Amino acid sequence: MAPPGSGLCLSLGWRFDSPPSSISALSLVVGIAVVRALERLGATDLTLKWPNDVYHVNRKLAGILIEMRSEFSGPCIVVIGIGLNVALSPDARARINENATDISASSGFIPSRNLVAASVLDELVLILQDFASSGFHPYRSQWERHDYLSGRRIRLEMPARVVRGVARGVAPDGALLVEHGGMIEPFIAGHIVMETDP
Repeated sequence: MAPPGSGLCLSLGWRFDSPPSSISALSLVVGIAVVRALERLGATDLTLKWPNDVYHVNRKLAGILIEMRSEFSGPCIVVIGIGLNVALSPDARARINENATDISASSGFIPSRNLVAASVLDELVLILQDFASSGFHPYRSQWERHDYLSGRRIRLEMPARVVRGVARGVAPDGALLVEHGGMIEPFIAGHIVMETDP
């Protein structure tokens, strides 16, 4: 539980008339929208960790969670949840299990949470409208420019398998590409552990 005023948690419900062809990449384009919004507010050195985290200088700044309900040939309803650290106190940082940072560290000032929410929602609406018709393709190069994992040694943990290798970007459908055993294989899910310090 974040201390009062230290973070921003927001949810957006969105209806696609039919599931976009690259719906598996939705969390990636949402991450791009968050990066754009924060850059508008002066944040720098932001990266995206597949599939749903925003980082600043090797520390987690924001996380994304998406729930989806769709029918075979009907509408697709998604609820996009975003949690952003705005201004964490030293005590709050000490209580968090993982390396965390906040918007004030990435931008040099503490923006109002209303301003952050408005900026994020503006970018989300723009990107979701385009994603419905264009898919992930127009955003893949933007993801690659901000890709936190690219070229790093990782361990991908899945229920029935563990893969160790080097992250090699994302596929056209948003799957993580991992080079291992002399090949590059796409993965659509799994827990990532860094094998070496960034």
